[in-house]
Amino acid sequence: MTAELEIQGANDPMANRARREFGISGIASMIVLGAGLAGLRAMAGWRLELARHRAVMKSALGSSLFLDTSLHVTAVGKPLAAIFAMPCDTMIGQPIERFISDGRHTFEEMASRPDISGHPHYVKRLAGQRPDGTKFEIEITAVPLYGTVAGWFVVITGVDETLRLERMKSDFVATVSHELRTPLSSIAGALGLVEAGYTGPLSDDTAEMVGVALNNTKRLIVLINDLLDIERIESGKLHFDLKTHSLGVIVQTAIDDIRPFADEHGIRIDSAVDTGDDHVCVDGNRALQVFNNLLSNAIKFSPRDGTIRIQIQAGPIYHKVNVLDNGPGIPEKFRSRLYEKFAQADGSSSRRVSGTGLGLAICREIVGRLDGKLRFAPNPEGGSIFTVELPADRSRDVRSQTKCDPPT
Repeated sequence: MTAELEIQGANDPMANRARREFGISGIASMIVLGAGLAGLRAMAGWRLELARHRAVMKSALGSSLFLDTSLHVTAVGKPLAAIFAMPCDTMIGQPIERFISDGRHTFEEMASRPDISGHPHYVKRLAGQRPDGTKFEIEITAVPLYGTVAGWFVVITGVDETLRLERMKSDFVATVSHELRTPLSSIAGALGLVEAGYTGPLSDDTAEMVGVALNNTKRLIVLINDLLDIERIESGKLHFDLKTHSLGVIVQTAIDDIRPFADEHGIRIDSAVDTGDDHVCVDGNRALQVFNNLLSNAIKFSPRDGTIRIQIQAGPIYHKVNVLDNGPGIPEKFRSRLYEKFAQADGSSSRRVSGTGLGLAICREIVGRLDGKLRFAPNPEGGSIFTVELPADRSRDVRSQTKCDPPT
């Protein structure tokens, strides 16, 4: 039942705990569940348990915090409190605008968006502020909890720290480029000469070992080239040499390049090319890279004796290339991460198909830079369909203002 309890007396240990735990001083009245002293003990125990949970949350939250629906801090990680030069206990209960300039307006604006319930997160750069008035740039990643019914989960990173990590990544990629790619290319060349018999005949066992070493070296070179491409894309340094090309010729070149790999896996490649004008304005080497990657994936995921189909459809605005395989398909739960860097449907060390998880991310970026689109759809007959859409080259149209150099 509900009872009213008066707390009084300076020497009552439970009264003293109530003063400490609940901020009650002097003679006060409060409503508690339960009756008498037992109800107070229950509430004090609940408060202590909450304090223990809060201590755990402080150490686990890291550079993040929780906000309630009124945009007040309910929990905060110690590293984040250190960024704002405040104790955790001081931050808890404070409104967001105490720490982030324009914070309240920003969160209210995000909460008013019609897509709030379906949007996974929002990323914004704002100004953080410390008690001494100093301001610094921060990046927030805000996740609405149940469409903001339960508030927000917010990860906050100092931009200076983000830039430092980006510089570290760039330095690492540069090291990979200069210290690994060149010697690996030399090793691959030397192994290729040995395999071809330029150093003399090889026994069957030696030839097999050299072949394995050469294949693994080539795989490392592919990984390094993918890492370098990702770095160039993210830094805006990936160069495109745009010229007019026949899309059918590019696709046929990719098929010819990949055919030995297909034969090795027992895969047949069927192609159907539209006879219409299929010219596109692209970087031929980058477009070839896209189709090589899509064909390689289709081969790796198709069963032995399977068939890959290539369809080219010329159109007035976009030309399309469909790559269809009859493999196991892509799990529905993984499709939202299909183009993420290093993402793989089977990330275990025992997976059947090898790869870096970078190929599709690179393909989408390249196609996007060519003003095209890369789409995925499940194959009704089993497997996957990847479609590349590239704008038709209208520079051949005298009415068009688009300029694209002819191939040299």
